[in-house]
Amino acid sequence: MIVVNGLVEDTGMEPANDMQAASSTYSSFVGTLKWSVPLIAVIVFIIILVIV
Repeated sequence: MIVVNGLVEDTGMEPANDMQAASSTYSSFVGTLKWSVPLIAVIVFIIILVIV
């Protein structure tokens, strides 16, 4: 919450030190990375086979 000239504005942002949310975001990111990197590697390999 921010108070400017007596008016209260809700920024809607969580505190910067919310480690539980940060940990959740990080584990979600790593989980997505575990599936996307091998998938991209397979797609690239198939494209190389088609070209050659």
